[in-house]
Amino acid sequence: LPEFKAALEHFDYSEGDLMEIFRKVDVNKNNVINFTEFVAACIETQGHIEEHRLGEAFDFLDCDDSGYISKKNLRHILGERCNDQYIDCLIREADFRKDGQIS
Repeated sequence: LPEFKAALEHFDYSEGDLMEIFRKVDVNKNNVINFTEFVAACIETQGHIEEHRLGEAFDFLDCDDSGYISKKNLRHILGERCNDQYIDCLIREADFRKDGQIS
């Protein structure tokens, strides 16, 4: 939260406004804005995203057509240069069902 406030201090938001923005962006309520939440907030500020575009992106990542984005899918897309800890982190950030995959 201190980093968030520091990043936005030159916009002259009130303390209450900053807290409200932070709470809205911190979707999983862990008091940290993770990469996925940050990207989602950035995209949202650009206007409406067509649902079929989201589906296309999901289908691209779900390269085995399982209906889920798995560690294996991310490994295939990101390649061997990306370490397991990073891939595990990506899955944890978007795994709202806590089943080890993104749906």
